[in-house]
Amino acid sequence: MNLIDFLGEIGIWTIFYAQTNIKLIFLLKFLRSFTYGGISVILAIFLRDCGFAASSIGIFISVGTLGDLIKTSCLGLILDTYGRRRLMRHCYLAMMTTSFIFQLTTIKPLLWLTVFAGIISVGGVEVSIYRPCEHAIIAQKAQPSERSDFFTWYAFTGNLSSAMGSGVYGLLIWCLQDKFGWSELSAFKCVFFAVGLVYLLLFFLASLLDDKVELVRDHEETPKSSDSEFEIDKQKPAPTSTLQLIHSPRFGTIMQIIMLFFVDVLCKAIIIDSWVAYYIVERFGSSTKTVGDIFLATHCVSAVMSLFGTVFCKRYGPIQTMILTHFPCSVFVFLIPFSTNMPMMVFFLLMRDVFKSMDMGSKSVFLSSVAHDNERAAALSLQNSLRLLAQVIAPIITGFMANHDLQWASFILSAVMRVVVYEGGVLLLFWKDRHKITI
Repeated sequence: MNLIDFLGEIGIWTIFYAQTNIKLIFLLKFLRSFTYGGISVILAIFLRDCGFAASSIGIFISVGTLGDLIKTSCLGLILDTYGRRRLMRHCYLAMMTTSFIFQLTTIKPLLWLTVFAGIISVGGVEVSIYRPCEHAIIAQKAQPSERSDFFTWYAFTGNLSSAMGSGVYGLLIWCLQDKFGWSELSAFKCVFFAVGLVYLLLFFLASLLDDKVELVRDHEETPKSSDSEFEIDKQKPAPTSTLQLIHSPRFGTIMQIIMLFFVDVLCKAIIIDSWVAYYIVERFGSSTKTVGDIFLATHCVSAVMSLFGTVFCKRYGPIQTMILTHFPCSVFVFLIPFSTNMPMMVFFLLMRDVFKSMDMGSKSVFLSSVAHDNERAAALSLQNSLRLLAQVIAPIITGFMANHDLQWASFILSAVMRVVVYEGGVLLLFWKDRHKITI
């Protein structure tokens, strides 16, 4: 295989010739994830410096995610009727306001109110309506054979940008403290201010999206070649709301997939980057810059390896890819608390991230293949809501463990649940259908 063929295999030409709207979505994803990387490095430590106990930090993260869950669930009901572009722009304004409030105050009641009512990535992961909105746009505009490439590069963009954000913001904090004599808390506030400016930029960039990102309302029917629920529907009827999705003949299958993804997210959220950063600082006494450097390395590895996910997905299908990449990832997560020194822990984190993101494109392809065009935004919104619910529950579990000096057990719990429940569920429910989904 020559270089040209290899680049085609990993989907680079699909991205190169993509429509302007899709390229703009990738730019929005890049800048947004850049801020998430910075927040993941500092949030738990920032809250500790503000006087929060470990258990309170867990509850704080859960409250923020709960607020995001409520807002996202409500917004998901009107995603295609209110307008995707307009909704994204308004959410960017809310994120900007939230970041500026975190920069301006350390008053606990105000922080609690802001994290619930505002929009902020409390776990260093995607928040609000962006993922279902952007996935729906990509799935709508892309050919079925291109979706694996787009979703994989979407994941790659997020991981790479988050890695860069972790490194850049970690370096910024170090410079402010070491070169200019700022306190740690003041340096953290500077990060929140910089993040707010990025969201202001994103507000204007989102305005450049055109009307083609909205759902196409075309009632002309096209005969289907098969009544299989894994067949891509070529009709373009009116949008289906999350509530109307219940009446879909594919609702049962969609819910099975979403509930398995819920378990997967729950396992990941137990060991989100904010808690991993807290664990590293508490166990090894590392600096924020060191944590940022670690996340820079691990996220870069994750980003690069996610590109190989599209190769696996094209050759073996999304279900096989999901299974083959999950198990080794879970093994290395299980080994993390047994690290006796920092280099060993970094090695396990790096090996985890080798496999961590290889299935992200496959999961999106899987769900998008089952849901029809008019159902896709509703299905993705429902998935996003349950993903946020998992992120509400998980930090409380980790916070409780950390408060009792048991945070090491969170890694073991995450790994075991992921293997037994998630991977076992995929094998039990969908292994028989692995050849029905064409990429």
